[in-house]
This record gives sequence, structure tokens and C-alpha cells, in this order.
Amino acid sequence: MIYGWLNLYIFFQAEDGRRDPLWSRGLGDGYKRQVKEAVFPFNKFPNVDVLLGPEMKSTGEVMGIDKDFGIAYAKSQISAGNSLPKKGLAFISLKDKHKNEGVDLAKKLVKLNFTLCGTPGTANIIKKNGIKCKTVNKVSAGSPHIVDILNAQKIALVINTGGGKRSAIVLDSTSLRRATLINKVPYCTNMSTAYACLEGIKSLKTKKITVTSLQDISTILLSNLSEMKHH
Repeated sequence: MIYGWLNLYIFFQAEDGRRDPLWSRGLGDGYKRQVKEAVFPFNKFPNVDVLLGPEMKSTGEVMGIDKDFGIAYAKSQISAGNSLPKKGLAFISLKDKHKNEGVDLAKKLVKLNFTLCGTPGTANIIKKNGIKCKTVNKVSAGSPHIVDILNAQKIALVINTGGGKRSAIVLDSTSLRRATLINKVPYCTNMSTAYACLEGIKSLKTKKITVTSLQDISTILLSNLSEMKHH
């Protein structure tokens, strides 16, 4: 499962190497995209909400490295014990301020061969823009609802940026987070993570994953550095 609401650190080296002079001199060619992911033990705490608090600490970190950002992201998720789906039913539930942007997200998902479902407000916006999207109840609206569908293992991806303090909203959000964890469904809680996830899925569908050990990468970097010193 992707913990999309966690601290996802994306280290992007600009093509001109502004963040690190070494990259601009060719030392890191082929390894300019690095995605670091934290790993948390939420699955070991039944019935506990999986929102991060200040007391939470990760049990480890992993990092994906590649010349392609999407593959680097996918590698980070695989290393964290997650898996990105290449197709299936995607559930979308967005805050009002994200709904218009969500139309573009929906188009990208359809292009990647996903079918869509969403909560009433989000589904209506998507359908008004000519995209098929099945309406699904929130938990507070009664069965059949999104958790029922998740427990039936019919959902491949969840994108949920909603939230609030009203009791019904808290129930909906908590139940959804728990169900995605139990059923090991990728879950994104903000738009930037959702777009990163789609980049990973797109790359997995169009590119091959290659593996290079850190020792080999280190050897390449040191060799390039040595050559530059002699010029």
C-alpha cells in the first residue's frame, strides 16, 4: 500500500545542476531522479487511525533511483512493500478546491486504462466533463458504500483529499483509511502525490525497471570524479 499521506521526499536534480554542481558536471548522469519514502508500521496497530501525528516515527526509509522520475517513484514504493496497479477501478473523492483539477486527474487515469468511481460531488463534476464515473456512497450515507467495495477487493487505487472535523466526515475518512490499509490498496491524500503515483504507473506500463546496486553507482560517481580531476 502507498502511504500517500506520509512525508514523501522527492529529490529532483535540475537539468542544469543548480542544486548540486556535481550533477551539472556529469557525475550523476543516469541517476538524477531520487524518491525517498518512509515506512510506517500501521498494519501492526489494528483499529488505530493511520493519520500521522507528531509522536509517530518511521521504522525505516527506502529510496528509488533512476533517470526516469516515474520509475524512481515506482521503485521507492516497491521497496517499501507497496505495489502500483497498472489498471482497475480508481476511487476519487476530492475537496471542493481540488474538484476542477480532479477532472484532469480523471482524464489521465482513463488514459492509463482505469475505470472511475467517486463520491457524489466528485463524480458529478467528472461526469459533467464527459468522463464516465460511477457514484459511490460515503460510509455515513449507508451501504453499499466505499468501504464495502474496498473489502470486496474491487478497488485498485484510492485518491482522497477530503477531510473535515464534523463527526460524519471523520467517520468517512477514518473508515476509508483503515479499509485501504487492510486491503493493501494504494492511497493518495493530496494532489501532488496522486500525480506522482500516475507518473509511476505510466512509467511501469511503458518502461522496464532496471536495477543498479549502490556500490556500482558509487563506483561510477567516483570514476567520473577521478576523470574530471585529471582534465
